[in-house]
Amino acid sequence: GTLLATGSFDRTAAIVDARSGSAKILKQLPGDCEALAWDPHQTANLTILSEDGTVTTFDVRNFKTPLWTHVVNEYGGVTDVCYNPHVAGLLVTTSIDKTVSIWDIASSSPFKCAQKDMCVGKLFTSQFHPSSPWLLGCGGSQVALWELSEEDFVQRFKERSTNVIEAPAATTTEQDLEAIVAPTAQDEVKDKEEEKDNAKTRKKKNKRAKRKAHKKVR
Repeated sequence: GTLLATGSFDRTAAIVDARSGSAKILKQLPGDCEALAWDPHQTANLTILSEDGTVTTFDVRNFKTPLWTHVVNEYGGVTDVCYNPHVAGLLVTTSIDKTVSIWDIASSSPFKCAQKDMCVGKLFTSQFHPSSPWLLGCGGSQVALWELSEEDFVQRFKERSTNVIEAPAATTTEQDLEAIVAPTAQDEVKDKEEEKDNAKTRKKKNKRAKRKAHKKVR
C-alpha cells in the first residue's frame, strides 16, 4: 500500500499518503504512542498502543471514532503490539512487566487468551515467525520463543489460520557429511600441484639465501 502510519510522544498519530504527501492527524490518543501495527487481515485497520496501557484500533477511513479501545495493562509500561499474519484476530502485546499477552480481537471486545512471563526481563518487542504461524519470538535481555501450538487456547484460532507451506526440515546423514568432508579427485590434484609449487619456491629461496651468505663470507 501507499499509506504510512506514524505515532509520537505528543499523543498523536498520523496517516500519510505517500503518493500525495497529504496527512490525516489524530489527536485523541489516551497516552504517548509506544507502537502501532496494521492488521494484515483487515488492511484498513490500524492498532495503536499507548503508554498508559491502552490499545486502540481505528478504521483509517474514519479516523474520528475508534472501532474499539481496551486496557491491556492497567499499570502501563506496554512496549509493543503485533498481529499474527497467518491467523486472523490474533494480537500480541508486550510489557516491561516481563510478560507477553495473547488477545483474540475477532469480536468488538478483545479477550485475553493467555499471559506469560518469558523469563528474559523486560520485553520490548515481539514478532511471529513468517512461516510458522504458532511460533512467537519476544525480545528482552535476550530472545525468547513461545510455541503456541502446544497451548489449549490455540483451538479457538485454528479455523482462522491460513495454510502455510513450510519448507521441509533439512536433514544431514552420515553419507552427506562424508561427501562434504571427503576431498574430490580434483582437490587432490590441486593439492599436489600446490605442494610442488611450494617446494620449488622454497628451493629458490634457499638457493638465494646460500648465495647471499657465500658473498658475505667472501
